[in-house]
Amino acid sequence: MSINFIKYKIHLFKNYNLCEMRNRADETIPVVDFSALEGKYEDLSRTDFANVVQDFGGAMTSVGFVYIKNHGVDMAKVSPI
Repeated sequence: MSINFIKYKIHLFKNYNLCEMRNRADETIPVVDFSALEGKYEDLSRTDFANVVQDFGGAMTSVGFVYIKNHGVDMAKVSPI
């Protein structure tokens, strides 16, 4: 890890608004359902795609973290990692 990276992290921590942090403590993690994105891209409904993108973007903008369900990733392949 470089010294500049560590200095940057310390700068972020010192300048983070602790009041904002306390106010956000009661928020829940938003859940975005990716099941509408199953199949080939060419076959996706533009409306369904736009809804998922809007939900995901809204969650990342407002909370900065999101739980994705029905993502299609085979957990049996991920668990050994």
